[in-house]
Amino acid sequence: MTKKTTKNEVCYSISIDYIICLNISKVEATSLTKYQSNRKVTFIVNWVSNKNKEESIASEQSASLVTDN
Repeated sequence: MTKKTTKNEVCYSISIDYIICLNISKVEATSLTKYQSNRKVTFIVNWVSNKNKEESIASEQSASLVTDN
């Protein structure tokens, strides 16, 4: 489920292995969700660096916090 930021905000289900393609500062990336056995969700962003190295970063709080790292 999405996280409520206000009392009256609606929560939506997040599909298993939901993938979004994004462009962050001219870098193509994918964001995906992984459900853990303890019912927590891990949000992962993958991209290829300017040195052609595959990079990945994860957060258990939100997908937007991944890009803040």
